[in-house]
Amino acid sequence: MADSFSLKFYLNKNKSRGKDEYKIYGRLIIDRRKSEFATNYYINENGWDVAKGRAKKNMAINDELTEAESEVNRIRRKLLDDGKPVSAKIIIQILKGDRKEKRFLLEYMAEHIEDMRKKGENAENTCDHYQSSYNIYEQFINNIYKNKDYPFNQINLEFIEQYDMYMLTMYRDPNGKKVKRNTINKHHSRLRTMLHKAVREEIISKNPYIHFPLKNTPTTRSFLTEEEINAIRKIDFSNNKTLDQVRDFFLFSCFTSLRYTDAYNLTTNNIIKTDKGKTALYVEESDKTKAPLHIPIISQTQEIIDKYNTHPDREVGGFILPRYSNQKVNDYLKNIAVLANIKKELTHHVARHTFATIALNKGIPLPVVQKILAHKSIRTTQIYAKMLVSTVEKEMEKFDL
Repeated sequence: MADSFSLKFYLNKNKSRGKDEYKIYGRLIIDRRKSEFATNYYINENGWDVAKGRAKKNMAINDELTEAESEVNRIRRKLLDDGKPVSAKIIIQILKGDRKEKRFLLEYMAEHIEDMRKKGENAENTCDHYQSSYNIYEQFINNIYKNKDYPFNQINLEFIEQYDMYMLTMYRDPNGKKVKRNTINKHHSRLRTMLHKAVREEIISKNPYIHFPLKNTPTTRSFLTEEEINAIRKIDFSNNKTLDQVRDFFLFSCFTSLRYTDAYNLTTNNIIKTDKGKTALYVEESDKTKAPLHIPIISQTQEIIDKYNTHPDREVGGFILPRYSNQKVNDYLKNIAVLANIKKELTHHVARHTFATIALNKGIPLPVVQKILAHKSIRTTQIYAKMLVSTVEKEMEKFDL
């Protein structure tokens, strides 16, 4: 809470208009630090009451000055209630509508996320990821700094290092587990993006991340072999409709490479006939990359499509697959992995990794796989270029003299 607070209006003798007319200024002092602002009014010195800081007879001017005083008090009270820093400079900047110096991280990021959703240029998942990072930053600021928000101009290398330590030692994900370095770096990356944006908008002068390079830990992307896919296909789920449908949802993406959201939103309108009479899935804009998807339908894909011709989701909404939330799909996939005796951690995204890895090992050219996956860069597709032992053995036969 501020130790001292005062607001007085006075005539600025350096700002004159005509004979003996001076501009009315406000002087705000908090904790012996002052900041001043100009009003829109000039008044003759004889018409000004110095002691009261008001015009002697001009009620229109006095009403405006009283309204400005009320606004200053309102801004101060809101800052205090929100647990944000309070100073004469900050209050006057807010009063004048200068957004640069008054900005706070969470306030700024909330506006950024709202703009992302309104513009619709980013995938919904991307917006959700930013919201997830926002929630973590909020926890960090509340737990470490005991505030509801944090001013941009105080974010420095120490703040970033504190955040990194918090993520490594204190933070737990919604399942109560510690998070790994690469996950932490994703949240770092979004914070860095916010600071880059703030630099471009001249809210801050430099990004402290220039002194905090992010280094990822090498990871192995999990995928299934053909044998493991067949093990899942052979499970008898005749007495468990939910697991049967989740199994098909997962396998569908193993055969098409589709991300969860794209598979979830597929309708019969996305099934087209090509010029050569083939059947394919066509999506004008993929959810994440906004790039078009054109994926030929193979027999295993068609079998799943036909299976749900009379499913309520198809009959009512035209959706190709039964619809389950991503969380539910991943929860049920854990059960399916156990029943198929698969020791790997099974999530829906493993299906996309599986498609890419098997496709490359079957000799489908890298540019073709890149096209199906809708990767902008072939380097992204190369991540999946892992050689299965069976492929190495088969290719090695060519060397047999």
